[in-house]
Amino acid sequence: MLLLLTILPGSVYAQNERSNNQNSEKYSVSEFMADFTRYHPGDLAPALYLTKPYIITAWKVRNLPVPGAENHWTYMGETYVLLDNKTGRIIKAYQHDIFYPQS
Repeated sequence: MLLLLTILPGSVYAQNERSNNQNSEKYSVSEFMADFTRYHPGDLAPALYLTKPYIITAWKVRNLPVPGAENHWTYMGETYVLLDNKTGRIIKAYQHDIFYPQS
């Protein structure tokens, strides 16, 4: 019985993560404006967004998907942006509304 209780929370967490990632896709954008420039996934972000003050560490409370080990979330203009840590390439972008998802 104890074994079941220790396994269950992990599987519930995994189900919640999948659900959160699926829900977040409706906020995905293919282009956005920031710093008077139009950006798309694949573009390079300005180096400023690779610095520590611009790295979002509380991505979970903002309903953002888990960043990969080599990625981080930042906020450009009014858009949450997933960047590659080494190259600064934009991987994904989400509307700011993801922070307050509609039911």
